[in-house]
Amino acid sequence: MIGVVQAAQEIMDRYRLVLTHADLNFHKRYQVEDFLTSLQVADFYEINRDITLHLNELKEELLKGYEELSDIRVPVDSRPPSDVCFFYFTNSESGYLARRYEAGATRDDFAPAKNHPFVLVTRATSDSLPSSFGGYIISDKEKNNQLFLTKEIVEVADKDKEIENYVGNANASIALLISLINQPRFVVQSAAGTRQSRKQAFRGHGISTGAWHKIQWNLGEPVKAKSDSDRGGWRMPLHYTRGHWRKAQDHWDDVVIRKDNQPYKWIDGFWSGHPAYGVKKSYHAPKLGKKELVQ
Repeated sequence: MIGVVQAAQEIMDRYRLVLTHADLNFHKRYQVEDFLTSLQVADFYEINRDITLHLNELKEELLKGYEELSDIRVPVDSRPPSDVCFFYFTNSESGYLARRYEAGATRDDFAPAKNHPFVLVTRATSDSLPSSFGGYIISDKEKNNQLFLTKEIVEVADKDKEIENYVGNANASIALLISLINQPRFVVQSAAGTRQSRKQAFRGHGISTGAWHKIQWNLGEPVKAKSDSDRGGWRMPLHYTRGHWRKAQDHWDDVVIRKDNQPYKWIDGFWSGHPAYGVKKSYHAPKLGKKELVQ
């Protein structure tokens, strides 16, 4: 099992070799060159097995009850900590580049979001060329943060539903991973790889020695979540409260009048508790005319 430093070096070395010797069409050559350019300025994150297993549980919860990929919404905290991030999962030996684009940015491989920033997710390993999967919209309201696919993936998914499910799972995993990284109560970042390997990456590829991070659980003294001030949370297991509508008063800010002609206010999703006390799993089971939360 290798870490993110070695994985990134292998990918960059392999892709440069491909550009020199392989017979690529214009589109594929552009993809490889574009990926290499982004990888050189990325922040790198090494994701260990414990985090991966927890992400799988969160992802199962997020995807249950949805028939269409476009119906899924990711947490508000899924905004990348840097404009370009590379996540390497040691358990599966897979790498994903997440790039943040401003609202209105245009690309040829998918229809961009006009009103919100978005994240483009690209998978890459040393044994395969980069493949842009799609990504998700990021905004201050979870109801807007839907997943999307690239045109290339859509064409394949029309013939093979398993491809759509695989790609949708990958995009959701990256969104949930970023939402965890953005919670300093729950995870801790330390330097990934040895000092020698980071210096070697700097000499060979010009990547800052401070760009490498290893993500682990922070099992120190838990901090009470600010959003949980009225419901405890000191020694609760880690769990995610999904975004939801709450009944409001007409004079409140950001009030929306819904179909029942009553005022509501949107409450963004938030994390509570701490993994030191376990992980509380829940799933949503939508039914016709009623939505139940089973815990």
